Amino acid sequence: MLPEDNPSEAPAPRLRVFVETDPVATCSPQVLQALAERGVQLVVAVQPATVLGIAGVVGAARDAGVSVALWPMLHDADGRWANAANAELFERWVFALLEELVREGAGPDELCLDLEPPIAQLRKMIDRRVLAAAVPGDRDAAVVALTRAIDHAAQLGIPSWGTALPFVLADDPARPTWQRLLGTPVDALALTRVCVMLYSSLAVGYTRGLLQRRHADA
Repeated sequence: MLPEDNPSEAPAPRLRVFVETDPVATCSPQVLQALAERGVQLVVAVQPATVLGIAGVVGAARDAGVSVALWPMLHDADGRWANAANAELFERWVFALLEELVREGAGPDELCLDLEPPIAQLRKMIDRRVLAAAVPGDRDAAVVALTRAIDHAAQLGIPSWGTALPFVLADDPARPTWQRLLGTPVDALALTRVCVMLYSSLAVGYTRGLLQRRHADA
């Protein structure tokens, strides 16, 4: 059960900025100062190819009084985001990443699990010329692997929350149809919070052109 299911236990809302580009170049002292003044959390994307310098970003943010959440991603060839098709690989990546950062004294304040279909599958889903298909992978095994990642982070004192596509809001808890189709087991994970993503390019893409950007922005 998510904390939101019991309002008395739900954490207070907070503002976050997600940095998916080069965090070392983006997180200048001026940017960090602005985030600190506004109480905004920095959510930093990190892939195997961009891990160098992340410890420095975490340290600089901490010195500036800015909370940092780590936003791990895999190589695009491995699906990029966490899902049923790559959960065990994602677990190993998160384990190694957190261990290294904690060893360097740069453990993040929080861990963000981005639960989305593999990027190659996502492109097929939004292509009107291609017949959409469910994401491959063992859903139950994915829950086990991602739970291990969450538990390992918790052992290091790092709470985990997730991001998810808006379709999962329509799921019946007893029958998570969208979560199974997308390969993103949201309800089954012990996350402190789930942030639902909704932006214009997402709405345009997933409706396969039915909605245009002007509709999504309206």
